[in-house]
Amino acid sequence: MNKKFKVVLVGGTFDEFHKGHRALIMKAFDAGNRVLIGLCSDDFARELRKPHEVAPYDERLRELKSFLSVCGVLDRAE
Repeated sequence: MNKKFKVVLVGGTFDEFHKGHRALIMKAFDAGNRVLIGLCSDDFARELRKPHEVAPYDERLRELKSFLSVCGVLDRAE
C-alpha cells in the first residue's frame, strides 16, 4: 500500500458524527498509509461553546472506532 504520505493527521470534536466527518476521515486514509486522529477532550469541546450539548469523549471515541472498524481501516489509525 503505497500512498502519497506516510502519515496524515486529522482532528476534531467529531460530535454528531456526520457525512462530512466520514468523508474527511476517509480522504485522510486515501492519502496516507497511517492516519493519526485527534479527538477533542471534553474540556476543550466545552470551550468551543457549541449551540448543543456535546456527547462525552468515551461515546465519541466509541462511535469513531466503530466507523473505522466497519470501513476496515482501524488497524491503520492511531
